[in-house]
Parts: sequence; structure tokens; C-alpha cells
Amino acid sequence: MVLLFVLVDKMYMVEATETEMIGVELSSNFIEQTYDFQKLVTVTLILIWCSIISIKFSYLFLFKKLINRIRSMIIY
Repeated sequence: MVLLFVLVDKMYMVEATETEMIGVELSSNFIEQTYDFQKLVTVTLILIWCSIISIKFSYLFLFKKLINRIRSMIIY
């Protein structure tokens, strides 16, 4: 939710300029805001990926005794 509140203004500004909406006034540092938005999106995606992978590994370690006898799962 914090990232959403940080990103929402920049997100709407970038979307409005990409779709060429009428009445959108660009600020003087629009390019800088766009780069900041892209950085925050990248950081958000990395955090989401890390959380999903950590959950997958936690399930893997939780059920380790179940897959002890399956060789392909041990290699995976």
C-alpha cells in the first residue's frame, strides 16, 4: 500500500501523457518523474518476485520429508 501511495501520482501522469489526454499539463521535471516511476516499478516487481519465490521455498522445505524419495524433485 505504501508503494501504491508513492506511485499513484506518477503512474497517472505517465499514463495520461502516453495516451495523449487533452488538458494534461506537463511539469518542468516530467522526464525525471518518469524515470523515478520506472525505478519504483522495477523495485516493486523485484520485491514481488522475491516474496513469491520465498513462499515457494518455504513450502519446499516444509514438505521436504514428502519428496525425499523422489529423485527429480531433489534435483529441482
